[in-house]
Parts: sequence; C-alpha cells; structure tokens
Amino acid sequence: MTLATVRPARLCLLWATVTASAPVLACTAVNAMQHELWGDRGIAQESTADVLLDGPLSAPTVSRFTGCSPGARIPVLIRPSMPGLTYIRDVFWSGQWYPAYAFSASSPLIAFRVLRLPSAGGNQPVPLRIDQSTETMIETGFGRVAEPMLGVVLFSRGGVMTEVPAFGGSVEFSLRDNPAVMLRYTVELKIRLPHLPCTASDAALVLDPAQAVDLSTPGATTGTRPLEVVVNCRSAGTPLNLTVADIHGDSGEPGQLVPTTDSVARGVRLRLLRDGAPVRFASRWRHGLSAAGRQRVPFEIQYIRTDAALVPGYLRGEATLTLDHR
Repeated sequence: MTLATVRPARLCLLWATVTASAPVLACTAVNAMQHELWGDRGIAQESTADVLLDGPLSAPTVSRFTGCSPGARIPVLIRPSMPGLTYIRDVFWSGQWYPAYAFSASSPLIAFRVLRLPSAGGNQPVPLRIDQSTETMIETGFGRVAEPMLGVVLFSRGGVMTEVPAFGGSVEFSLRDNPAVMLRYTVELKIRLPHLPCTASDAALVLDPAQAVDLSTPGATTGTRPLEVVVNCRSAGTPLNLTVADIHGDSGEPGQLVPTTDSVARGVRLRLLRDGAPVRFASRWRHGLSAAGRQRVPFEIQYIRTDAALVPGYLRGEATLTLDHR
C-alpha cells in the first residue's frame, strides 16, 4: 500500500481596497450682494468692565454658499477690514474669549463672531479677530448650503464711556480653494450713550475797593476781575447750554446785578461780563460740548456807575448759573 502525502491546501485571503471618486460639487455664492449690518444703538452707561451691553447683532439677511457637496467641510477665508479699531483685551462671554476692540480711549468695546450655519452639529460661534485674516471650516447641510453669519457684540469699557458717532467696515468670506466665490458683509454702527449730569461749583469773588474818582460819571467802570465757575461733567460730548439769572430781580440793564438787601452803596452796581460783553440774564447760550472732568466757564465782574447819586459802602450781588445738558 502506497501512502500518498497530501499537501495541505493554502487559503489565501486578499483584501482589496476600492476607492470611488465621488464628484466634488463646486460651491457658488448666492445672494452675494453686499449685506449691511447696521445699527443706531443706544446703550447704558455701565461702569463695570466687560458687561454685555448689546448683541449679538446680525444682518437681517444672510448670504450663502450653495451647490456644495452635502455634508462637506468647506475651508473659508475671512478677511476683515475695520479701520479705526484698536485691540484692547480679550473678554470672556458665553463660554469663550472674544478679542475686543475700541474706537477711542473711552468708547465701548466691540467684538465680532462668525456663526457657521447650518448648526445641526452644534457649531459654536467663532470669535473673530478683525486685525488679521483667518480661516474656518463650515459644514454644508442637506441642501448643500453653507451660511457664515457675522455678528457684533458690545461690552462695557469700565468707567465712563463716550459715544461713537459713526463707524464703518466690512468682512469678506471667500472659499479658500476658489477665492473668486465671495460673500461680503458691511458693518455700520452708531453707538449712543446717555449723557451723565454735570454740576457747577459755587464761585465767589471779592473785588478791591473802588475809588469814587474812577466812577465819576454814569457808565464808568473800574475794578474788572476774572471770575471762573468750575463745571464738572462725568462724561464727554455732552452739549452744554448755560443760563445766568439775577437772584434778586431784574435791574433792566444787561449784566447789572440788583444789590442785595444788606448792601449800603448807592449809585454803583456790580456788572457781570462774558467774553467782554455784559451778560444777558435769562438768555441761554451754547457753551459747546463737555469734556469729561473739570472745566471752567469764564466770566468777569466789575463796578459800573449808575445815574443815581454815589454813596460809598458795602455792595453785594448774586447770580445763578443753570446748566442744561441734553
């Protein structure tokens, strides 16, 4: 009997990897006109730093990239252009740190963010640096659409803030792989703040005694001295209107104060001047815009001879200065 040797069969398993080349749909821009994010915003005078004052503000319409591959992650370049803004500090808000910028040394802080739509995956907004170009990924939804939405947030500066009369800038979103496909948002903001009150300090001045020889004829003046009223304003940019009134009545003559009841002198009065001319009592004038802090409102005071007989003695006059800041 012949024994046959049976060689065991070898089982070879082969793995084959087949890669299908799926067509990549090129994105196009839809509604890619210049969308405006505009606001005339009135905010509170908040002295604590980094408090949310307004926002997030966003444009009323959204531009989009469409025709993209469904479920794709699209690299998008973001190019901000925000002249006049200076980086101040990062502000922690809504679980993230936001670079915050300012228009001036006392203006509110402004921060920017990009909301990547659709947000089915729970996409967080992306804090945006506006002093450099950045890149982010945007996922497309079932409709092969990607919508980057620009938002603006306002924070308190810390201390007294001043208004921002006007500001303009833009943010462009373009496909990294096809920069010609681009969306553009413009930003225009005006930030208004309530004007904090101004106060005026009492001012007193003692003139040197007048000599009768210097007041020999009606209308003669002597002893002119400067008199300054200190006004303290908590915020700058407040339009100030001023009014002076004679406490003790109306002499009928511009700038001439009615003597107090304890005055002894006759034939002479105290006259109040502004810019070298007699003050017109109860007549309001524009002083201009306030500066934050102390400022001076200059007047002058002098003796003036009247038509009555001259009697020497003590003479006193009083006036009030009213501030109207609106």
